[in-house]
Amino acid sequence: TGETKKQRCRFEGCVKTFARPEHLKRHENTHSKERPFPCVVPCCRRRFSRNDNRKAHYETH
Repeated sequence: TGETKKQRCRFEGCVKTFARPEHLKRHENTHSKERPFPCVVPCCRRRFSRNDNRKAHYETH
């Protein structure tokens, strides 16, 4: 059948599942305290775990 095996996040307490392994990996990185992507606006102190989230945030300035 055309069913896709869902992969579950390994972070304790998280119940999210993903069909694509790269989406699972991207999601699991959000549980990390690491935020390597700072907002590029000088007076803004926000940091992000994902560059696409930083770009979306930038549009709010």
